[in-house]
Amino acid sequence: MRHFLVFTAVAATLLSAGCNDLFEPRETVLTLDVASARVPCQGAFPQECFIIRQLPDTNWTGFYDSIDGFDYEPGFEYTIRVARRAVRNPPADASSFVYRLLSILRKVPG
Repeated sequence: MRHFLVFTAVAATLLSAGCNDLFEPRETVLTLDVASARVPCQGAFPQECFIIRQLPDTNWTGFYDSIDGFDYEPGFEYTIRVARRAVRNPPADASSFVYRLLSILRKVPG
């Protein structure tokens, strides 16, 4: 009986935390090509954005976010692996994702 009460208390605590809290945050691993130069762009404020693509045969697009741990050096093209994690309830002017560098797969003069 005592074990049942302990189990019930633990289960109630976990359920009260909400199901999403049990499994979040999830990370998705992405491979990105990063162009050799940043470009001016306008997000919440003027800034310089990376130009990225996810597949070699796709179009380059502006990337407004930062990548934690990525020490970008202008003049080099990169292929990198990043972990992307969703942000719950981001501010209106902020990204709904955070990115973290996992590894640099390629760095060549661009």
